[in-house]
Amino acid sequence: EPRHFEVACNWDKHKPHTRGEKGDYDFSIVVIDSEGVFIELEIAVTTRNNRFWLSVQEKWAAQVARTTSAKADQLGFTTLESENGVIALAAPLYAENSRPGADFLKSGGMMHGVIEYCIEHGLSKPLSKCSLGKWDPIPAVLPEEMAKDGWVLGTVSFFSFSWGGGSGHVAYGNGQSAYVHFSGIVDAEGVPLSDKGEFPVIHPMTQVALKLGTDPKGKPDNKVRTL
Repeated sequence: EPRHFEVACNWDKHKPHTRGEKGDYDFSIVVIDSEGVFIELEIAVTTRNNRFWLSVQEKWAAQVARTTSAKADQLGFTTLESENGVIALAAPLYAENSRPGADFLKSGGMMHGVIEYCIEHGLSKPLSKCSLGKWDPIPAVLPEEMAKDGWVLGTVSFFSFSWGGGSGHVAYGNGQSAYVHFSGIVDAEGVPLSDKGEFPVIHPMTQVALKLGTDPKGKPDNKVRTL
């Protein structure tokens, strides 16, 4: 059955925003099923070279899972305990949400409220019956000529269509991470995709070419090319 909703769009410095008055979060919808599987849809209105884009990103998919503290510690997950003693965690269902060190409850925000709601309403499943996503990056080869030009191979950890106007992180080297803005996503000639009228994104678990740099103010100005 269709459901309708409205997205409030505020104007600031001649640009549209779907953030609240305090600017804390973008507009999100959380859909929960009877077994505690929930999906967060992040909705935003953004601009790219004076073009308007409405983006709906399926940001997280997780299962509210009942478990024990010992098992959660073994897996490296943070837990939440209800008043009646139920211990639960948010088990990632999407492979791209399962990067090493990822922990939904550490992110705070609405995640605690979603899990508390699910526990209170009996919407959960034993962890042993959950299918956890497995982080499995898509391999790629960095051409030799790019390596000589200063590019390195990296793996996209996370990318939000709206956070920071459209940004994320790329892991590279020995556990290092680089911030990447949408304006730094370029084609083979080095032209930003946003300058070509596209809505540039990079997808988690994808291996990409990364070139580290800084702008005149010393802020990160990293470039990314898909391979």
